[in-house]
Amino acid sequence: MRINVLCLAVAAGVVGVASLASAVVNTPGKANKFQSTLVGSYVICTAPTGNSTKTLPLPACDATPADPCSFDPTLGGKGKVKATVSGATIKLSAQAKGLNAACEGKTLNAVSTARVTSNDCTTPPCTVVEAATKDFPTGCACGPVTGGACSCSSVVGPGVLAGGASTNIQLEGCALLDGSNHAIDCGLLIP
Repeated sequence: MRINVLCLAVAAGVVGVASLASAVVNTPGKANKFQSTLVGSYVICTAPTGNSTKTLPLPACDATPADPCSFDPTLGGKGKVKATVSGATIKLSAQAKGLNAACEGKTLNAVSTARVTSNDCTTPPCTVVEAATKDFPTGCACGPVTGGACSCSSVVGPGVLAGGASTNIQLEGCALLDGSNHAIDCGLLIP
């Protein structure tokens, strides 16, 4: 699945260089590209407030932005995250524009949350403890935000990721953080 690729950056700090054993990780034939659009981030709803969706009635809470920094709807905000893999090298980029005034001057750090399974383990295969890969820094610092826009790119190179180790990354989420808060998340918008 294409989603597996963005979070290979997570493996940079989690999966070290080790010898490849004969165990097999179930992976697709190819998963070397990832792209996602960005959407505003909202606080999780844990106790419905009596609100609900209309088309498919699902219990809901009143929407609360997760951070003051987000897209400005009057500016036609948009953003994207891309990652490509070549051998054991990952190129990651993020860009956002149409951000509101609360973002100005800030640096938004790209992070990912993933489930990492690899043959690059002392006893292969192994799955990394998820607490170690929650909001994991990717090295892509988007900012400082100027004129409502920012962009970043980072490269994770050979020697950090083990080439040929069949490292499978399941993306559980990706975001641009304002401090420790999700300001903007990877997602979809249905107009």
